[in-house]
Amino acid sequence: MNESETLLKIREKLRRGILSCHVRPHADPNIAINIGCGTGKPCDGCERAILETEARIIYDDSIGKVISFHNRCADIFHEECQRRLAHPD
Repeated sequence: MNESETLLKIREKLRRGILSCHVRPHADPNIAINIGCGTGKPCDGCERAILETEARIIYDDSIGKVISFHNRCADIFHEECQRRLAHPD
């Protein structure tokens, strides 16, 4: 999946309320710097599996749901959230 497809998925998930721009680092003290190895579960951005050989960026959203991204998907997510804050629809 290319970055423009990932951006479209993230925008749709934000629009539908599946993702929220209100995230914070995961609260689990056993997760150092909120980066872990993938588990094979899907990325909340692009929906592709985050493999054990890939970094997994972990956050809690505003309702305490754990969300995980590939590193680049996390970047795309944050860029979109910053755009939304700067230019609310």
